[in-house]
Amino acid sequence: MKPRVHGGQKTDAGGQDTAGRIISMATRLFAENGYDGTSIKQISEQAGVNIAAVNYHFASKENLFRRIIEQFLSDLFVSSRKTLTPPQNAEDMKVRLEIFVRQTIEAIIRQPDVTTIIQREGVRSAEIFKKTILQHRAALNAFLEHARTIGLLAADVDPEFAAAFLMAQIAQGTRKDRAKREFFGQTPVSERCRNQWIRQTIRLFCGGILAA
Repeated sequence: MKPRVHGGQKTDAGGQDTAGRIISMATRLFAENGYDGTSIKQISEQAGVNIAAVNYHFASKENLFRRIIEQFLSDLFVSSRKTLTPPQNAEDMKVRLEIFVRQTIEAIIRQPDVTTIIQREGVRSAEIFKKTILQHRAALNAFLEHARTIGLLAADVDPEFAAAFLMAQIAQGTRKDRAKREFFGQTPVSERCRNQWIRQTIRLFCGGILAA
C-alpha cells in the first residue's frame, strides 16, 4: 500500500509518519543490539520501508542515532527551563524541585530504550550529551544559584555541587536494579514507589541545602 501524504508528511495506513516509524524501530534496535550491532538494513526491514527511505529522512545511521538522543534530551531541557524559573521562597523552591525531579524521572520511564542507548553508547553520544543534558543540569545550577543569592540556600552550599548531587540521585533512582526490585519491592515504574521516592529525595535534599 502506498503511503499517503498528511500535513506534509508521508504516513502509512495507521497514520504514523515514515520518519517516526523509522525512529521508533531504530530506537528499539539500538537499545537491543547496540549501535554497531544495528544496520540500516535491519532498521528499514523492521520499519517496513526501503533503505532509500531511511537515507532520505536521515542521510545516515549516525544522523538517525543523533536524532533519537537529541530529541529526548532536548525535550528534557525544554521542560526544565519552564519549571526552574527563579523561586520566590523556600516552599516555591521545594515545589519546583519536586516537579523537576518528577519530569526527569517520568521522561526516563516513558522512554527506557533511549535511556539504555545513552548508558550503553556513552562515548559515542558524549558530544550530544554535552550540548543537551548539560543544559538540563545547567538550568538546575542556575536555579540553585539564584536561590543562594536571595538567601534560600545555606551559605556553605555550592549550587553546582548540589545540582550534581541531585542529578546523581535521579540517575540512581531510575536505575534498573533487579535486587532493589526483588528484595525491597522498589521500582520507579510503580507510581506509589515513585511518588514516595520523589518526596523523600526532595525532603532530604532540601533539608541539607536550605538556609536555617
